[in-house]
Amino acid sequence: MNSEPRITEVARVGSFEGIRSMLSGRCWIYGISQVGIDPTDPFSQGFSLPDIWGGPIPNSEHALGRLPNQDSRWEK
Repeated sequence: MNSEPRITEVARVGSFEGIRSMLSGRCWIYGISQVGIDPTDPFSQGFSLPDIWGGPIPNSEHALGRLPNQDSRWEK
């Protein structure tokens, strides 16, 4: 990208000094994305692992101590 930065003015915001700058040049769009939010999403404010990784389901094969063998048959 060829750019030409410059300071257009010195500014003050409260007790802070700063500058207003201008950047001109050209660039290309490499992608466009769109993000949507579902109003019924139960995790709209985020989640933590305990929310989705609870304990084992009672009476599940794993909870009963049965694991699959190499032939995908269940054994004790």
